[in-house]
Amino acid sequence: MNAVQIQGRYDHFEIYTTATGKDIVTIFVEVTGYGDKKTLIPVKGFGEVVTAAKGLTPGKGIFVAGRLDSRESNGRYWPEVIADKVVHGVQTTSKKPGADPISPHTRPQDYPSRDENNSDCPF
Repeated sequence: MNAVQIQGRYDHFEIYTTATGKDIVTIFVEVTGYGDKKTLIPVKGFGEVVTAAKGLTPGKGIFVAGRLDSRESNGRYWPEVIADKVVHGVQTTSKKPGADPISPHTRPQDYPSRDENNSDCPF
C-alpha cells in the first residue's frame, strides 16, 4: 500500500497545462520537521485537486491525502506527492504561541521546473 497524508500550511501553487489541454497543479505545503525546520512539500494533482487549489488561502491549514511517487530529471530523482484529496481550512497547531502563520520561502534553485520535462502525463 502506498498512502501519504500531509497536514501543514498552504504556501502557493503553480498550474501548467499539458499539450493535450490537461491542467496539472503543484501545491506547496509548508510543514514543520525536525528541530522546527520549515520545509515545503510539493504536491501534484489534477481534476478536482486543481479546482481545490484555486480556493486556497496562503497561510491557512491544509490536509492532503495521496500517494508517494518520484520523477527523474537530469539523473536525479525527486520525490513528490500525488494528491487524491485536498481539504483546506483545517486547524494547524504551532508549538510557539503567536508564531507567524507562514514564513516567506523561495523555491529551491536546484528543484527542476516542470517546464524542463513537460511530458503529457507527468505521473
